[in-house]
Amino acid sequence: HTYQKLDRYQDGFPATKTAESAGEDGVKPDESASEDPARLLEKTLTELQELVGLANIKEEVQTLTNFLKVQKVRAERGLAQTSVSLHCVFCGPPGTGKTTVARLMGKIFRGLGFLKKGELIETDRSGMVAGYVGQTAKKVDDLINSALDGVLFIDEAYALVPEESGRDFGQEAIDILLKRMEDYRDRMVVIVAGYTDEMTHFIGSNPGLESRFNRYFYFKDYTPEELLAIYEKMGEKSHFKLTPTAREKLHQLLENLYVNRDRNFGNGRLIRNLFEKTIERQANRLAVLSNFTNEILMTIEPDDIPTQFESDRMSITNQA
Repeated sequence: HTYQKLDRYQDGFPATKTAESAGEDGVKPDESASEDPARLLEKTLTELQELVGLANIKEEVQTLTNFLKVQKVRAERGLAQTSVSLHCVFCGPPGTGKTTVARLMGKIFRGLGFLKKGELIETDRSGMVAGYVGQTAKKVDDLINSALDGVLFIDEAYALVPEESGRDFGQEAIDILLKRMEDYRDRMVVIVAGYTDEMTHFIGSNPGLESRFNRYFYFKDYTPEELLAIYEKMGEKSHFKLTPTAREKLHQLLENLYVNRDRNFGNGRLIRNLFEKTIERQANRLAVLSNFTNEILMTIEPDDIPTQFESDRMSITNQA
């Protein structure tokens, strides 16, 4: 039997676009470009609410959405507006849905009329910084051109300012980014993301960054119950279901993982890898059978849940 491999637990969302995957002109057509903005906004907010956990993030995004709605009405009526900066800092551990929320925010900004497309371009240090003089500027300019009218998402942005910089071009990338953010302040939203402490240091390292990024969203580790819900959503999407006993065993495993977590705890990514390991174990169990029913193929038994916790934990975390 087969199952659908998941890159993120929010399976079913369209893939994020990177600069390398864009077309010859650097831009892919937005599949939702012709969708009614009001309908897109409503659908996207519903999508956000359906994500597992993230209660504080959902509340903050809704508050921002309400604020932008009022600002739009004031503008339409010729009233004075409050200066709006949409650039954001996403702080938190890996696998907590930062990229997914960034993609949804792009659609929200488009639905509200603040962006024409709202597509997400995802990058990191390697997509911005070159190893030779003159190349970094071109890389950053090309990246920004591909993100115009949408969202530029920079993961692990703190890597642009390494502790031992030496002959590093990360600062050049930041300087160009800041200038382009000003040049295209009405056409692009930049979201930078990474660990909380590192992002605090990164933003504080440059007055220009502090002045342009004034919206902070703090993502938290998922609880064991939320991790279990993520796992079950993965299973439902790929036509797998846990028996009650398997579900209890998995919950205990997740509680143990959560209690013993460190700053590299994989959250949703860990669950993705744990799910894949479970399906492999199920396949080994079923391989000796000669007849398969749909029920057998879909059912995850307790023996399918990994039991070698310590060794599995390291491999799962390292792959996340």
